[in-house]
Amino acid sequence: MACFVPSCAAPACGRLPFFPAFATMLTKEDGSIVTDANTFALEADVTAYIALYGWSFTGSTQAREQAILRAMLFIESLELKLQGERVSTAQELSWPREYVYNLKKTAYLSDATVPDGVVNAVCEAAVIELATPGTLTQTIGVNDIGVKRAKRKIGPLETETEFQHRDPLARSHYTRIIGFLKPYMKSTLSSGLLMRA
Repeated sequence: MACFVPSCAAPACGRLPFFPAFATMLTKEDGSIVTDANTFALEADVTAYIALYGWSFTGSTQAREQAILRAMLFIESLELKLQGERVSTAQELSWPREYVYNLKKTAYLSDATVPDGVVNAVCEAAVIELATPGTLTQTIGVNDIGVKRAKRKIGPLETETEFQHRDPLARSHYTRIIGFLKPYMKSTLSSGLLMRA
């Protein structure tokens, strides 16, 4: 039996190779414009958050971190709906932001923070993504688009068709995620996509 450890001189010592501990894929943005930031919540944040509800965030470290990264894809896809603007063009993520009102709408939030609501939204999204990978990061397919209104005029031919995609945010299990983000959004989410033919 040959040794599994390349540096071992013994031909059959039976030792298994040493693999270093899994290096995290996550770099947390804390509001200070962290270089290479890719999340607002680390695995420990998600675990602490969901423990409050008696849930678990189980799986390999890699699977949990990948769920957090997929959750971030979803959260970042909503950036255009957020109030304010990025503090710097150099930042990796949508937060920190300036000109975003506090929950009472009486003053602006600090532009050197990521609100707890945003972190909680990432935690909620990560739980969904760990349970069913890809749930929040679906692409819109042909079957997701329907005709909302069609107008036709026979006399000097005129056709107008308004299409509407089924908004994935309307699904009931996204309610908590959107609930956490809603105070920081420009207005209520609209579910229509207007296209004219």
